[in-house]
Amino acid sequence: MRFTHVLVAVDGSEFAAHALEVAVALAAELSAQIGLVHVLDPKSVPVGSETGVPADQAWALARADAQGLLDTAASAIAGRGQAWKFVREGTPWRGIVESAREGPADLIVVGTHGRLGLTRLLFGSTAEGVVRHARSPVVVVPAGSAQLRRGCRSGAGSARALVSAGRSS
Repeated sequence: MRFTHVLVAVDGSEFAAHALEVAVALAAELSAQIGLVHVLDPKSVPVGSETGVPADQAWALARADAQGLLDTAASAIAGRGQAWKFVREGTPWRGIVESAREGPADLIVVGTHGRLGLTRLLFGSTAEGVVRHARSPVVVVPAGSAQLRRGCRSGAGSARALVSAGRSS
């Protein structure tokens, strides 16, 4: 199997930044193009009585912020060529999977926040949803690897990852 298009999910977190580093390293090794996706979760866009901002304005601001996040990530990897970008709305894992299919991406890279217990139960796991539903192989970069790399040279801390072979359906 040859990987030519790597999709990485970015959300502005330290974990996603590390996943981006891993995706860039993989893309360089594979001579692959990179795609970026950010998914706006309706649960995280404050609207109406919460902020006093009308829903359409709140969503427009959120979309602009998401595009800015993708543009910043694309600038950080400018040496790797032009990145293709997606801003989606909805459940994060679903938006990532849909972007991979549309891309099309033959490899997906996601970071994980490492939530456990009640927090994971309440918020779910985006990485788990991607692994369960993606047709492409998925590289999951664990939260702990972001701390590991600080003391490592040449990205050696990036070696710790979970890889799923994807679904054949």
